[in-house]
Order: sequence, then structure tokens, then C-alpha cells
Amino acid sequence: MQMDKLIADVQQLADIENEHTGLLSRPLLSYIKEWLALESSEMIAAIPTLHKMLVDGQDCDFTGTQWEKEWLANGKVCHCIACVTARKCILDINSI
Repeated sequence: MQMDKLIADVQQLADIENEHTGLLSRPLLSYIKEWLALESSEMIAAIPTLHKMLVDGQDCDFTGTQWEKEWLANGKVCHCIACVTARKCILDINSI
């Protein structure tokens, strides 16, 4: 059951990128598409890599923008729809 939730949330990440281009890093988006195309047993085996990509690959880079100081200061976390959904995926993984 939790695996179904993870798949749905990962698919939601891909859908978000289709609607709002540029919110996901290219390596993360590429991996998500590859992961979603795997067979069920392969998905399960690839969860550690998915987890790493979600943690390391989601990079809302505000460097040089008006939001840089606000988002990167004091340990604040990005709350864009892609980052929130990526964190949901990580919680799903931790529940499996």
C-alpha cells in the first residue's frame, strides 16, 4: 500500500515539472522518469537511489535572485510545490 503512495507521489513530481518547467533539477527529473518506467520489483530495488536523488537532486537554486537571501538564510527550506512533494516522497520511502 505504501509503495502505491510512493509511486503516486513520484508521478506527481513528474506532473509538476510538466506544468511548471524548471522546478526539478534535470538529473532528478531524468531519474524519476527512469524509475517510473521500471517493473515493480525493480522499483523496490532502486528505492535507495531514488531516496538519494530526492535528497541530493532537488535543488531550488535561488543564487543571484531576489529570493536568495530569504530562502538560504537561517536554515529556511523551500516550500515550492516541487520541494514539498519531494519531501512527501522521502517520507513515503521512510515508511516502507
